[in-house]
Amino acid sequence: MLCSKCGRKIPDDALMCPYCGTRIESAPEEETASVPKAAEQPSAGGAGEEKGRKDKRKKKDKQPKVKKPFYKRWWFIVLAVIAVLLIVIIAVPTGSDASKGVKEAKAMSEKDFIASCKTYDYKALKRSPDEYTDKALKTDVRVEQVVEDGYYRVYAGDPGDKPDNWYDDEFIVEDARENSKPLVEGDVVTIYGVYLGTEELERVIGGTDKVPSIAAIYTTDSENIAKIKALKKSINFTKASEEYGWKTYRAVVKNPIDAEFDSFSLDVSLKKGGTVVETQYASVEHWKAGEKATFEFETDANFDKIVIKGLDYFSE
Repeated sequence: MLCSKCGRKIPDDALMCPYCGTRIESAPEEETASVPKAAEQPSAGGAGEEKGRKDKRKKKDKQPKVKKPFYKRWWFIVLAVIAVLLIVIIAVPTGSDASKGVKEAKAMSEKDFIASCKTYDYKALKRSPDEYTDKALKTDVRVEQVVEDGYYRVYAGDPGDKPDNWYDDEFIVEDARENSKPLVEGDVVTIYGVYLGTEELERVIGGTDKVPSIAAIYTTDSENIAKIKALKKSINFTKASEEYGWKTYRAVVKNPIDAEFDSFSLDVSLKKGGTVVETQYASVEHWKAGEKATFEFETDANFDKIVIKGLDYFSE
């Protein structure tokens, strides 16, 4: 017979379709009663018919069980919930409304408050929170997570390293700015704020941590990032020498930030008539704050313009 749902051929005595799982309704008793019983019909092949019935029962026993789709099983649902929870960090912000430092900061002009902010050692802030509470501080941060409206989990790091690599110094930031656009994940800014002490973060994956907390009074585009971008535009290579058709080009550049670069490299494009004819790389190592460094490359290419296409830097 055929399945009433999927239309595929199934055994006549099947109770369930082995293909789609649809239950097969039994035939009405009136119809089955009108069929003569095999025992009432003498037959020389009775043994063969009995064997046939046994084979059918075996086939019935071997019918595959219909399994639920994996996404409807209890274990999959539990794993999905756990996966979502693992990426969430519950923060219990204490608020800055009662902070003496925040009230004093808002009573000052923006210029005076920014001038009063200092940079403090992260470990000192974490180790002795009471000593630094209500002090004005500044730090460059990358927004890692928007915990809730007005609260952010951020990372600070070595200014000599690219922000994408900042994962060392974690802060909770309460947005105490006025009339400012919310920060979003990936933003890199300089925070001028007030230290609130430490807050307890409960990790959903287990355990708690005490993390330094800042009330952000003002934010600007990262000072260091802005200086490095300006540096890229200011680099000027000039021909220093030429021998046997090979030309040496040099650029003397001063480190613009108050941090050391373990490595700083330039991606230089040599163009002629708007077309890149060659790409060169120039780099320096252990470039200390305030020091001048010489970037250099050699080429025998014929070009009419030098373009700094990109730069890369890090600090171990």
